[in-house]
Amino acid sequence: MYSYYRPRYAARKAQMKPVQLATVLGSEVMWAVAAYADRVNGGVYVRETVNNGEVNQTRNRDIIREEVQRGLPNVTEADFELGREARAWHRGRIVMKSLKGQPLSDFERSLQDVVQQEEFSNRTDALAIAIVASQIASYRKGLAAEQMVASVDHSPLAAVGTKVAVDAVVVRSVYSQNYNVHFVTARTQCNRLVFFSYREGLDADTPIRVRGTVKAHRPDSTQLNRVKLV
Repeated sequence: MYSYYRPRYAARKAQMKPVQLATVLGSEVMWAVAAYADRVNGGVYVRETVNNGEVNQTRNRDIIREEVQRGLPNVTEADFELGREARAWHRGRIVMKSLKGQPLSDFERSLQDVVQQEEFSNRTDALAIAIVASQIASYRKGLAAEQMVASVDHSPLAAVGTKVAVDAVVVRSVYSQNYNVHFVTARTQCNRLVFFSYREGLDADTPIRVRGTVKAHRPDSTQLNRVKLV
């Protein structure tokens, strides 16, 4: 009996996959290793691995997983600093939106939870880790957009009711689930900002020609409606 079951047990044991032990990271380490992954990919968030013979980039969250498995030998103090800055910036932006009574998107509500989270487990927090992985590049873009907004001419583009046609470059495009539109901010050639809703999302830095009617003057931009892109 013993000699019969032992080989079968040994064969079954050999086929068993090793159990991956849970790894729990504190928030500061989590954001730091996300900053490391961002550095490895040259400041670009890679959602899906790219390997086409010319470009070879690994998903940020895979870089995070591999670095954690190695024991974080490549994470620097600069990564920790960038991680702290990114987390604080996102937290502050969400708080300001809430104080202004502006609705948060579904993603922003998830991000609100993530920036407050103090521990991350590779077993139970895959979505939260993926969100952190994407937010270093997002922070850098957001900071650049804020600096650009501070440098533009804030005077109105034209009087309310005026029809305008301007060449501009997209600064940001944010989808609103509440209204099912994308809110677009663009910088005109005359160094002013226009703000409008559009049915499709527009990539940052895309040159566009905007036709519309001035609806209102906002503190930092001119709001347009009846917008058409030429």
